[in-house]
Amino acid sequence: MHMSTRGNLVFLLNSRFLGLSGASGELLALGEEYIASILKIGIAPFGLTMSPNISLIIINRFSMSYGGEPAVATYACIAYVICIVYLIRFGGVRF
Repeated sequence: MHMSTRGNLVFLLNSRFLGLSGASGELLALGEEYIASILKIGIAPFGLTMSPNISLIIINRFSMSYGGEPAVATYACIAYVICIVYLIRFGGVRF
């Protein structure tokens, strides 16, 4: 990991914004092993969350280049309908 990225990550994980301060207000120090453990656990859900978004960006880009705004709008409507069908079919929505 790049040194400045590691420093930024340590700052974020140690910041009061994330609620990692002690009773007297001092910041709790997290070891590099702890941060590595967080990254190892979090990389898979991050990839699962980001992969549909990356494919959506690619589809929208090609739709804009081949069909323009009407193609992107048509794909968006189709994607919303498919999403609703998937949620109903696979149990994301309960009646």
